[in-house]
Amino acid sequence: MHPIVTHSSDEEPLPSQPLSLGSVSNDTPTELAQEEPDLTPLDATPGAPGAAPPSTSGTAAPGAAPPGTSSGRELLVTGREPFRRKRRALGALETPIGADERERIFSTAADPWRMICSLTITGTNGATFVGTGWFAGPHTLITAGHCVYDAALGGWAREITVRPGRDGANEPFTALRCKRFSTTDRWRTLRDPDFDYGALHLDKATAEPISTQTGWFSTAVMTDAALANQRVNVSGYPLDKGAASGAQGSEQWFHAKQIITVLPLRVYYDVDTAAGQSGSPVWLETPAGRRVIGIHAYGVGGSTHLGIVANSAPRITKEVLAVLRTWISKV
Repeated sequence: MHPIVTHSSDEEPLPSQPLSLGSVSNDTPTELAQEEPDLTPLDATPGAPGAAPPSTSGTAAPGAAPPGTSSGRELLVTGREPFRRKRRALGALETPIGADERERIFSTAADPWRMICSLTITGTNGATFVGTGWFAGPHTLITAGHCVYDAALGGWAREITVRPGRDGANEPFTALRCKRFSTTDRWRTLRDPDFDYGALHLDKATAEPISTQTGWFSTAVMTDAALANQRVNVSGYPLDKGAASGAQGSEQWFHAKQIITVLPLRVYYDVDTAAGQSGSPVWLETPAGRRVIGIHAYGVGGSTHLGIVANSAPRITKEVLAVLRTWISKV
């Protein structure tokens, strides 16, 4: 395999090597371990969210209370039973597909919604944006690469405010501010959508009291056959919602549908999203627990070349898993 080199936001990246995928960050350059990564999922905290056994029926739990009066976990799906809905083609990025079927999450302090964070992104050029990230470790958030490094931001983000489990004006956990980021060399230099993912490196002393309450997602590599036709869950902070709560992008919205196509570096799915949900976790409910298998980043505009109507995510591969482990270990 070719290692994925990463870059940090506080220091100039090391020169890229031919055929080498790299990482950059805005602090100290990160060196990747060269050993072959195994397929073991990233560990979850003992008893943390993600460990509860899912339903195996392929449908949502019957008789569950509506969101706001329960944990909202009745919305989570598993299995391969096909969904059916009327389609219509749309051309924008990060898109509802057909009728918008997203549902608002009100119980954001509950599992697993509290591990998903609203991001208020300020660029070095002063521009502000909305994004989504999720805890992957005690002081590390994973998001889309374009949430931490993009021309629209003026390059690296200057600062990102992280609000775990935000629900409009209600913030059940203390907001965190971050100025240290990483992304892949292929995203920073080539804008390669298959490598459009990044990390927020939070201050350990302030983040860990929060993450011990929220828990974090486990992340897994899965084969094409294991992913084919699976129902996937996606939740994040879309820009087209939240105005009623006083700020666009301040509400968490969820949708779940089917994986349509799996490519070596990408997963395509029939899930409704909107701008602002970039960086959302794309996860499966498995008998072994909750597992993130992709990092949401693109709408139907990224799938037209395949002749399908789908939103998509860079896929968690063995190489990506190795990068995530390195970012999570970064202090």
